[in-house]
Amino acid sequence: MATTPSHATFLLNSTCALRRIGAGHCGSVWANPEDDAGSVVKREDGGPGRSLSNDYTIHRRLLESLRGFDVSSIESQINIPSNPTFVRQDDPFWDQVLANLPVGYTACNGLISERIPSMPRSSRNLLIEKYCTASLSEKISKDKNNDDCIIRPYLGRRRHNREGASTSRFAAFTLRNYPLNADQMEELGLDMPRYARAMGDALAFMHWKVGIDANDVEFVLAPKRSTMQGTNCTLGGALFPEGCLDEHALWILDFDCCRLITMDDEGIDRCVAAYYRNDPFYPRPGKQDVTDVKTWEAFREQYLSRSGALLLGREEKVTGLPARFIQQLVLRVDDFKSGRHNGQVGR
Repeated sequence: MATTPSHATFLLNSTCALRRIGAGHCGSVWANPEDDAGSVVKREDGGPGRSLSNDYTIHRRLLESLRGFDVSSIESQINIPSNPTFVRQDDPFWDQVLANLPVGYTACNGLISERIPSMPRSSRNLLIEKYCTASLSEKISKDKNNDDCIIRPYLGRRRHNREGASTSRFAAFTLRNYPLNADQMEELGLDMPRYARAMGDALAFMHWKVGIDANDVEFVLAPKRSTMQGTNCTLGGALFPEGCLDEHALWILDFDCCRLITMDDEGIDRCVAAYYRNDPFYPRPGKQDVTDVKTWEAFREQYLSRSGALLLGREEKVTGLPARFIQQLVLRVDDFKSGRHNGQVGR
């Protein structure tokens, strides 16, 4: 392993116990609780069939695709954690780090990268005030685990219809990977079409510049990286403005399920399945809600515009693929709702 000092050193020099700040199908994520702008290590201790080696490979491919890319031509900011480093189970890195993990943890494959900053206290307090049941709000606010707050923007899901009754506040509540649904984004006065355009840019970039299906990637809202770690790992220059939430950017992470695509109908089929299999980050076509319609149109227009620019000069059979992708999203939305499609994206 050629450990990247800028990130691995944060973990190796930590004198306190690392805190688990997240967990998913691929594994658990650990960081120094005293350094919100440092590094994280993701451990390959999740479900079978998930690969941090592939996560690393695709992550590097994304960053390499940014080199020489005119990021100033893209309106909305997308951040990708910088300097990923893959560490194997037998790497000396674990000799030092295991001492700061709970008793019983052993070495395994890992992925070190830049830590995504947590949302500030003011944003966390707002979410607690609006969406946490009153009897738990003080406990949630004091729980250090909820300091690790990033937000998952779900443009494709509402908790309830406008005409339906409002969803009650559930007793279970955490700010880690907080799911912010479309109706909540409206309540907070967030510009949903703007987020949709940012996602359209990002997905077009992943499809036609990087050449991947974007299967199971995650989008989160979080502050921009610190200037000390400033690297050209963005797909644009403008932050989302301050509103009810503090100023923030849109980050992309988790690439372990992504696969390369072919530039044909089979590749489009993989991309469509990946779009609908993912958590509902993306807007959905065919909705009746006026805001949802505008959000979908913003995504569609930006995706097609960015795809056209990325594929400029390519042969006609390739330049027509983005429009076919959008067409298939519209035609097959009911298949994925009803389960008539098997929903599988090949590994």
